[in-house]
Amino acid sequence: MFTTTGLTDPLEAELQGLIRTASDMSERSRQRPPGPSEIGDPCLRRLAHKILDTPPVNLTIDPLPSTDGTAFHEWVRPAVLAHNTRAGRIRFIAEQRVEVRPGLTGTLDVYDSDTYTVIDWKRPGAKPLREYRDNGPGPQYRGQVHLYGLGLTRLGFRVDRVAIAFLPRGGLLSGLYLWAEDYDPARAAAALQRYDNLLCAINDLQLERNPQHWPLIPATPTHCAWCAWWQPNTTDLALGCPGESGADTRPEPNTNPTQQR
Repeated sequence: MFTTTGLTDPLEAELQGLIRTASDMSERSRQRPPGPSEIGDPCLRRLAHKILDTPPVNLTIDPLPSTDGTAFHEWVRPAVLAHNTRAGRIRFIAEQRVEVRPGLTGTLDVYDSDTYTVIDWKRPGAKPLREYRDNGPGPQYRGQVHLYGLGLTRLGFRVDRVAIAFLPRGGLLSGLYLWAEDYDPARAAAALQRYDNLLCAINDLQLERNPQHWPLIPATPTHCAWCAWWQPNTTDLALGCPGESGADTRPEPNTNPTQQR
């Protein structure tokens, strides 16, 4: 009988490899243009690399958190539809595709037609969840749901509220926390204006032709180890970013930066 107590089983690496390969080849991983979940990224440098489709240099990102999130989204959609069937009416609309404006599209998770609420699922770790309970979500998440709200109103739906349902990764359903606020189109407009300002800067600086201008695009260290362009000690900002002193590089992401919805 073969056991691996105290040893590393060669099969371990193979299992890790098949999961990583499947994640790398998934539709979400291959999506290129930034979506509503990304245009509010607090780090403009990371967002600029996303816009320019710079090849990733950080190959150490663990795919398991995003795999967990993807699996939950695939499971919960039929659960929402089954609830409508049991109720005998369509209350919740799941996975609605919206166009925030021409060229900027996304898929919102759930719309509640009883309360006119846009709902987005998030699966944070224990520490981020505590922060969301205490302080609410940051501008990226808030902007995302308001952008969904804008896209939904363009389809003729009434939107009164936007919400984020935080489900603890590795926790219990009883730990679900629902954050909500009134829908405000001004928040969506502000997120779009910030994004447009970055697009103008990329164009004015001609970053692809003038890589020496990359230092003019500011970096905001936020979980740098989960950034596809994090490259410690690099001096070539056109290819990657070293982060900054004091950057939080602990493996505790709030969401997978490659995810686009």
